[in-house]
Amino acid sequence: MSMLTQLRSLVRSVTGRASLEREMDQEFRSHIALRADDLERRGLSRAAAERAARIEFGSVEGYKDAARDSRGLAFGDELRSNAAFAWRGFRRRPLQAAIVVVTLTLGIGISAGVFSTLDVLAFRARVDSDPTSFVRVFSGYGTDSTPPGFPSASRISDYLAYRDHVRSLRVLAGWQGFLATVDGKMGNTSGMLVTCEFFKVYESVRPLLGRTLQPDDCTSRENVVVISDVIWRDAMGASPDAVGRIIRVNGQPLRIVGIVSLFSGPVNDARFWAPYTLRGYLRLGSDDPNASTALRLTIDGRLRAGYSRSDAAAELRVLAKQQDDIHHGRRTSLVVTDGSIVNNPGNMIPILAVVSLVFAALACLSLVACANVVSLLLAIAHTRHVEIALRMALGSSSARLTRMLLTEVLALAAVAGVLASLVARRAPGFLIAWITQRPLVYPTNPNWHVFVFLFATTLLAAVVVSSAPIRAALRLDLVASLRGLTSETSGRSRASGVLMGAQIGGAVALLVAAVALGRMPARIAAAPAHFDARRVLALNIIPPDRAVGEWSAYHEGVARAAAAVPGVEIVAFASAAPVGDERTGSLTLVGAEGKRTIPTIQVSSRYFEALGIHLIRGRALTTADDNCVTTLCPAVISLETARELWPHDEPLGKRLTVSSTNAFEVVGVVADAPSDMAARAEALMVYRPWAPSAQRYHAFARVTGDPAVAAHALASAITDRFPGAVAEPETVQASLDKLGEAFHLIGVAVGTIALIAATLALVGVYGSVLLSAKRRTKEMGIRMALGARDVDVYIAMLRSNAPPVFVGLGAGLIVAVGLTLIIDKLIAGELPIRLSDPFAFWSVPLVLALVVLLAIVLPARRATGSHPVQALRQD
Repeated sequence: MSMLTQLRSLVRSVTGRASLEREMDQEFRSHIALRADDLERRGLSRAAAERAARIEFGSVEGYKDAARDSRGLAFGDELRSNAAFAWRGFRRRPLQAAIVVVTLTLGIGISAGVFSTLDVLAFRARVDSDPTSFVRVFSGYGTDSTPPGFPSASRISDYLAYRDHVRSLRVLAGWQGFLATVDGKMGNTSGMLVTCEFFKVYESVRPLLGRTLQPDDCTSRENVVVISDVIWRDAMGASPDAVGRIIRVNGQPLRIVGIVSLFSGPVNDARFWAPYTLRGYLRLGSDDPNASTALRLTIDGRLRAGYSRSDAAAELRVLAKQQDDIHHGRRTSLVVTDGSIVNNPGNMIPILAVVSLVFAALACLSLVACANVVSLLLAIAHTRHVEIALRMALGSSSARLTRMLLTEVLALAAVAGVLASLVARRAPGFLIAWITQRPLVYPTNPNWHVFVFLFATTLLAAVVVSSAPIRAALRLDLVASLRGLTSETSGRSRASGVLMGAQIGGAVALLVAAVALGRMPARIAAAPAHFDARRVLALNIIPPDRAVGEWSAYHEGVARAAAAVPGVEIVAFASAAPVGDERTGSLTLVGAEGKRTIPTIQVSSRYFEALGIHLIRGRALTTADDNCVTTLCPAVISLETARELWPHDEPLGKRLTVSSTNAFEVVGVVADAPSDMAARAEALMVYRPWAPSAQRYHAFARVTGDPAVAAHALASAITDRFPGAVAEPETVQASLDKLGEAFHLIGVAVGTIALIAATLALVGVYGSVLLSAKRRTKEMGIRMALGARDVDVYIAMLRSNAPPVFVGLGAGLIVAVGLTLIIDKLIAGELPIRLSDPFAFWSVPLVLALVVLLAIVLPARRATGSHPVQALRQD
């Protein structure tokens, strides 16, 4: 009941504030008047009695404050007072306030925008609705004697068992992406084989015309397809009667039953969706679910109400065990995730490493922004030192001044936080579209994680940037400030130096990364791979049929068709290109020093001749080496592999032991394929014989003349030889160029952030030196009076301000070198490039040092204008 009474009292006090103030004033006056009457009766005059009564009563305002405190009104009064103080400050210094807001908006907004982008790319399932119910299932298969393989797509027979028996999921669908020709047009069009529950999992999809796939389409093997609005507009002119028309996919007719807009799906550039039961009909492989090449599906589903992902995972593992019992000797490992990229098998460590590096870059930007704001706020505090001193002289406590100044900064930070939220909302769509160079089809709106990050960053930035100005205000020399005097204390000098060093260090780290990334295409062009990447075409063929037992005929047909094209010199096959190919395998070698993993490629005869890889010693692989099934097979190694394994011995004749029953004998050594800018780990390679009848290998053709002309002729020859096949030949160099362009785009984005940071840093340095020049006006005037020249003043300003700048340059360079070395270590053996760029390491600090020196010299001119007489009059 007491709390209710207090609440009613508080409400009445707030709503009737004017009446309360009048009542308190009347009550205190009446007390004073009564006491004055008493003193007057004792013989004092009326004036003396009133004066004595007021003295005896004490501070009326103090009693009023105590009464307001008892009613809970003091906090509101102080908040209004602090807000009024902040507003007066903004009106007196609108430009400085605007600069603080803009700087904090850039620092907080860019950080929140990049965080939001990472959240969209890596930490969310790409679904339009209800991501909390979404699940994705990965399967790894092994045997009784071998561990399960890397988790990936599931066998079609397992999917059907899961779909029919799982209870924790209300719907389960499978899909597989593929590339095909559509209506005979050249080029790869992305499509998907899906189960007919697919559009129930991606439930936000609504057809523009017609319908989506239905269960009967799969069970009856109907030759139907759902197309995207892209095909509808580009190929059919958005015709309203498109539903029911026939299109040809891989040469096979399919009837259009529906048209949908592009949506947030597992394959974001998919243009059509066909029932998975049409795999054989579309010449994409066998329809037999028990075949070794049977369809494998990535499984997506939706949780039933009341079930969690752990419940679904436990139930699916039981069903997988039942499937293993049917397939004797098989062992299945299941991974159930929320559909985000970071939780995909094998992605956690590399993505977290990239995220850590990105946050290191954002920390540099935030450091520069906060240091810049601190410098500006210190300059503002310098201009208002007389006002602060007067408040202190009139009795304002340190705590009261702290709250006033903190309110001012929090208000600026709040405005910056609101503006930064707009940046965080727009940044993901812009950045992802910029880097991928394609429109987005999945939502990028920030979720609660982003807003928590934004709020925490804004609050932290406000506390950090306000601490130094508040300490500076509370350490004022009261007497000197009231006389209008200022001085450059050693503590302020150190603080200013730390701020300048922090700003320059952060700018250097970001600029070095931006220059290194931006120069990547030019560096790749200046350091070509050590083989004929510009004269070798990767044919990039997707055959119409992948049935086991026909690969040997397929390879022979490709070789004959390609060899008949004018300008083609040599045709060879391999499991991957010599560098930068994600299809490169690995070979685990067993030796006295333990196990070691070396990259490996299976190659045909004339592979080295076709790609122009120089044979250093020994022999190359021949047709006699194909399909080697003996316990000792021949192999060719790269020069770097020979250096690593046998640095002081002749490698020819040495053995690469894989197991007690399997080994390779080194019969040749070839030159390293990667360019000089790649890490040495990228040059490690073991070339072993191919098995042309066992699997599909990738074809490479060495050509003369214009590669573009040869590519067109090769594509026509392949599609004529294999109807329904897709072929898009391109030079091996083109894939390396795409890698460089991707880094260039990232470099442009990083460069923009780096230029913002550098600009903020230079402005901050200029402001710090200008503030120092103001504080040292008296000192410089005395120096001039004692005979110092202008050059002496410049030297004095440089001596006090240049050291922290160069310390910051060195620290930033060390951070940049460390980050690039970490990145190079992460991508060594994965990408044929190195981020480390000596040009960036020396050019960025040099240019930035020159610009910073200019930012120091310009404010120093102010100190040279100090008049000796005016400086001496300050005493």
